[in-house]
Amino acid sequence: MDENKGLFKYTEQERAKIAVKLLLSLSKPVLAGIIVSELHGHEDAVYTLQFDDQKIISGSRDRTIKIWENGDVSKTLLGHKASVLCLQYDKDIIVSGSSDCSVIVWDIYTGNILRHLFSHSEPVLNLQFKDNILVTCSRDKTIKIWDIQTGTVLKTLIGHTSAVNAVQFQEDLIVSASGDQTIKLWDFNGNLIKTLVQYTRGIVCMQLKGNLIVTGSSHLVDSFVGHSHLVRSIQFDKRKLVSSSYDHTVKIWDIKNGKLIHDLKGHTDSVLKVQFNDTKIVSAGHDKKIIVWDFTVGLDDPQDKLVLSNGKQVPLQDITNNVKQRQKDKLECKVPKQVKVKEIPYPDSPITKGTRISDKLVPTEQPVIDPFPDQPDVFTEMVDSEDELINAIAEFVKM
Repeated sequence: MDENKGLFKYTEQERAKIAVKLLLSLSKPVLAGIIVSELHGHEDAVYTLQFDDQKIISGSRDRTIKIWENGDVSKTLLGHKASVLCLQYDKDIIVSGSSDCSVIVWDIYTGNILRHLFSHSEPVLNLQFKDNILVTCSRDKTIKIWDIQTGTVLKTLIGHTSAVNAVQFQEDLIVSASGDQTIKLWDFNGNLIKTLVQYTRGIVCMQLKGNLIVTGSSHLVDSFVGHSHLVRSIQFDKRKLVSSSYDHTVKIWDIKNGKLIHDLKGHTDSVLKVQFNDTKIVSAGHDKKIIVWDFTVGLDDPQDKLVLSNGKQVPLQDITNNVKQRQKDKLECKVPKQVKVKEIPYPDSPITKGTRISDKLVPTEQPVIDPFPDQPDVFTEMVDSEDELINAIAEFVKM
């Protein structure tokens, strides 16, 4: 192995300093929302998107729908004559709604148009489909229930007095949200079940899950106050709520107490759509960008524990998150200082003082022998400065 490459080109003291920097990084804040990638390809604002582990599908003011795979555009779908405002896909089809007042059903594999649906008289603002049922809402103040197979309108729901900005359904319930400051609950026969009127602003976005409805309006996500401009998009699960806004940010909230957890800044204009899963957040904006954020760091559940080899449990958050108290503590160096080993017998690979690191590698087919079988799991010594920690690690490295 070349001693002039990688870590082998450093002296023992330099390697110790590198180790210290890694150790010290654990005591600094770790923020969720590291930008993994930015996707550029749309020629105008990106209004809508959906993603899974293999692809992202986006719709834009440039009238196109793009399918992204591995960060590149694999297909561009052309058919709408105006902005693509909303879309949803499953394993077979994509359904999109547009400012051209129409809905298009696309074959997800070929990109061909299967059906072009016309009934709304103004832009189609939101939609949801499941199996053969499609529900759309529009600036024309109506909600329509469609049969996707035949392309026919089964019901038109009339009751809102302003644009219907969002619609979702589950089982036998349809929920709509409007600029008229109300949420309405409907059945699939078109009957109005209930109107919720406790809102003081027009409702821009909404998510329905179980018996919980979360809405977004100007400056507010339900009772979560933090955005400085209109809230354009929201999504939540049992622990977190993610919102995007005209204030150029994506915010992550604790859904139980309404506290702001993280504030993600990467867009340079209004963030028009956001979605997340367990590992990433994907957002789209007026800046023509799609940003993929890492959603795996900085959001550990306080109840999660790391079990050490000695059986002790340590909160996972204490070693991966921003714990202020840890920053006040002395640096903790865990080294087996009492043990001075001149030679540690590994199978067919004796390690002696002065031996190159490359010579210390253990054959992959052979089991590793514990060099300190009679010692406790860790030996802890408190040190007061980075220099002392460097010296302690350097002493250990030189064994």
